[in-house]
Amino acid sequence: MNADIKVKWVAALRSGKYRQGEGYLQKDGRFCCLGVLCDLLDDKDWRRSWDEQEAGSLLWGGTGLAIVPDDGLARAGIHPHKAGHLMTMNDTGESFARIADWIEKNL
Repeated sequence: MNADIKVKWVAALRSGKYRQGEGYLQKDGRFCCLGVLCDLLDDKDWRRSWDEQEAGSLLWGGTGLAIVPDDGLARAGIHPHKAGHLMTMNDTGESFARIADWIEKNL
């Protein structure tokens, strides 16, 4: 993973700026951990609906499907399988703090 992005992402997850949600990258002011990453990388274009996404990685996280813009995962240096694992952690109740710990140790 890109080291600079990793530091910013972990800090954002721990900052309290983002309210955690489940099932969506971002909805009603709540974010998945991957939505936080997308927001850091590009705070405007990634929030398109599923049908509007031109290119993205379809992730299976064990709790459902999500589409994350390919350029975001590539820029961050995250393999889609790892992103799917993070989605599962988020959607099964792991806190942003615990997810940040996992990112530090595993990415």
